[in-house]
Amino acid sequence: MNQGAKVTLLDSPLEVMKEASSLLLAMKTTFLLQQQRCLLLHDFFFF
Repeated sequence: MNQGAKVTLLDSPLEVMKEASSLLLAMKTTFLLQQQRCLLLHDFFFF
């Protein structure tokens, strides 16, 4: 019995790992995109 996003002992560890890694990847991608945008703005305004 899986209750939404709530992780229970019945969830398979593999599924939990996959979910966590995809979440991390999404956060990392967002962070990198923001960083890149800042660098682009920096290059654009201060060259």
